[in-house]
Amino acid sequence: MIAALLSLPMPGLGQLYNGFLHRALALFGVYVVILIVTDIAFSSSLPHTFAGVVLAFALLLAVLVIPIAAAVDAFVGARKAGEVALHPFNRWYVYVALLVLNAAAGWATDFLERKSFATYDIPTRSMLPTLQVGDHLVAAKGAYGHRMPNRGEMVLVFHPKRPKITFIRRVIGLPGDRVGIRNGRLYLN
Repeated sequence: MIAALLSLPMPGLGQLYNGFLHRALALFGVYVVILIVTDIAFSSSLPHTFAGVVLAFALLLAVLVIPIAAAVDAFVGARKAGEVALHPFNRWYVYVALLVLNAAAGWATDFLERKSFATYDIPTRSMLPTLQVGDHLVAAKGAYGHRMPNRGEMVLVFHPKRPKITFIRRVIGLPGDRVGIRNGRLYLN
């Protein structure tokens, strides 16, 4: 049970406890790669396509399934191994250090995600028919950090005097364009 419980917060730790160093490193490596790919996928424009949404859900499912599979593997491995001699890495302080490192990595990831994404709900009809009242959005902060938004893309606009108020708008004019409204109609250039 100890091996299985160690694998839940950090896949591979239960395998390390059982003395299977190579399996522990492989499992932990796969888990870290999946976490990195998931973070990259959600911080890019990938989830905006149907294939991107499917891939994003597959990655999230993998992030949830890998620790459970690692716990089951550690439990079965411990039952098969029986009593084993302790390896040099099987010391309590090694496990505490690894769990602390895992928690620190999790906190850092959470901090970066809070700085990278924000959720919004649509309270008004100003973006009909594209966005309905009550729609919920996840916006990638800094999505246009490396380029200017193109005409037709949606952007978040913060109220100049009250920064907690955020508007979502569609880009209609780019630098150098002349935009005007006459009789309720929009004129560009």
